[in-house]
Amino acid sequence: MRKHLPVIAAAAVLTLGGGLFADDKECPAPPPKDGIDFSLPCIKRLDLIPEKDEKVFFDAASFRLSQEAMAILDRQAEALRRHPNLRVETIGFADTVEAPTSDAKVALGRMRAAEVRRHLIEKGVASDRIVAVGRDWSPMVPRREDDATLAAMRYVRTQAAEPRESSS
Repeated sequence: MRKHLPVIAAAAVLTLGGGLFADDKECPAPPPKDGIDFSLPCIKRLDLIPEKDEKVFFDAASFRLSQEAMAILDRQAEALRRHPNLRVETIGFADTVEAPTSDAKVALGRMRAAEVRRHLIEKGVASDRIVAVGRDWSPMVPRREDDATLAAMRYVRTQAAEPRESSS
């Protein structure tokens, strides 16, 4: 079990949307029950990018960045440059009308994520830190396909993925 702890901790970091291990003072373990330690690795979320700036949205069937999206990405790049050892994922999504098939969703999402990646690199984030991916599913499942719901599904989310290995 001990040898799997780093894997479990990394999974917890990714599940929580990025973070860093906290020191023990900030996150004490609960007392053991019947001699068994049920504590999980302590994770402290690193608010690298404010929640309001995690996503940039796109027009239907487009991967062009709007002025508003570029302003958000400029703020993201500023935050990312302060943490040069973190890897970053740009994850692109498409709505169910502009991309009705799984392959179409992945392709359009990837193009959007690649455009976000390109902009972040242009603003000084090292290219080897950023991975751009498209997803064929969305965290949001619409009950109806109106303009507002579909627009909310067309975005790229930038998140910290994992620390980079040092080159030493």
